[in-house]
Amino acid sequence: MALDVDAYERAPQDLKLEQLHVYVRHGERTPVHPRMAEFIPPLWPMCRTSFLTYANIIQKRPNPAAEVLSPVGKDWHNVGVVKMERVAEVPKAHDVVGHEFDGLEHACGFGQLTDKGVVSTSMFGQALRTLYVDKLAFLPPSYTPDTAYFRSTDMPRTIATLQHIISHLYPPWMHPPHELAPQPPRILVRFQTDEDLMQNMTCERFRLFREMWAKAVEPHIDEQLKVLDDKLSKYIDGRPIRLNGHPKLSGLLDTIKSARAHGIEVPPEFKEQEVERLMESAVVAEWFGGYRHPEIRTLGSGRVFADIQKVMASKIASVGADPLQLRILSTHDTTIATMLISMGAFDGRWPDFTSSIIFELFRKEEDRKWFTPRKPQYFVRARYQNRNLSLPACAAPDAHYPDHPELCTFGAFTALVASMTPTNWRKQCLEPLSESDMDALAHGEVMFEVREERGTAAAVVAVDRDVGGGEGR
Repeated sequence: MALDVDAYERAPQDLKLEQLHVYVRHGERTPVHPRMAEFIPPLWPMCRTSFLTYANIIQKRPNPAAEVLSPVGKDWHNVGVVKMERVAEVPKAHDVVGHEFDGLEHACGFGQLTDKGVVSTSMFGQALRTLYVDKLAFLPPSYTPDTAYFRSTDMPRTIATLQHIISHLYPPWMHPPHELAPQPPRILVRFQTDEDLMQNMTCERFRLFREMWAKAVEPHIDEQLKVLDDKLSKYIDGRPIRLNGHPKLSGLLDTIKSARAHGIEVPPEFKEQEVERLMESAVVAEWFGGYRHPEIRTLGSGRVFADIQKVMASKIASVGADPLQLRILSTHDTTIATMLISMGAFDGRWPDFTSSIIFELFRKEEDRKWFTPRKPQYFVRARYQNRNLSLPACAAPDAHYPDHPELCTFGAFTALVASMTPTNWRKQCLEPLSESDMDALAHGEVMFEVREERGTAAAVVAVDRDVGGGEGR
């Protein structure tokens, strides 16, 4: 979903924005695997611009010490910038179901950011600039390394997403012409064992928790899915629609959502509201229902929130000395959904492409008491899909700004984060599941509830409250 500048709600006038944390799902992409190839083309000719890249190439030059002017600036010491185009080579032919592939017509790879994804992520960066640079005058007008932090998961589509966002948030031509250009923005990527921007399956305990949850709820969900067989089985060679069917329901949903996001026609039954609701809510229950268990939240999302809180706390403690104003983290639908669930703010809908959660840190200067200044107060606001989120953890009158439940006190936000921060994530990941852990996950029952949310039907998955001692959403 696009970032809507006009929908932004300004905070009360006595609050000053101090820091911004943006968690954004990558832009539109192709399905990760081809499915229903007889009805939905497996290869999409939608990656013309997404293949255009600049590459750093080691070049042998007559004078290695000489400066070389490149399309994007100056390069030194045998490193040049070369413009090139990568193109998927597809032999001109017909596939087994008759789709024609026309050689080098910019066919996308599987799971690749498409041209539409390039546009939407570029527009997201432009909207960030319009809002936080032009409208609120919070961020500097040109890139300043000390004020910004950029990180992505180690996947081409998230890295490319962040590149397009940055390039439109801070276009090179916006830098003052007579000033020395700063170092180019750095996009940080972590090794898989250290990754916290997606569900990290190198954590064995977390992986087992998720597998146990999926196994526990599968019979309940599959029973609900039987009503779809008559409508949809004909599109998957007569096989039933099941969580672990062939294809898996999550993969089927991914293909349908990706195709519809690009205007590719899908079989009409998949566009029926009740069908879409049931498919989506079933996959949501399978993938995210386990996050009601407190330890799954801790192992799956705890480090993400601990990172946010730690950076905010550093900003507060520095008393103006910390220059960091902006963090943008490029991630996935599963990250967005689990963060929302962990905050008690999930609406049950699968996150859209380029959907984002934005955390804003505000400072409130207190009036002087006689001649002694009071310490400032700090508040945290979370926004998702252009809406403020009112978090259950901040519902108490003393846990938010007066008459603004969406503005959590920093203390209340810190307490929420502490409730799911692992004391030693690596050590905890090595602990085997106990019988009580397995019993807690083995008896969960899943039901589907559909409610009206934001003017559209939202599928909400409700899980028994006694599952793992989790809290209700």
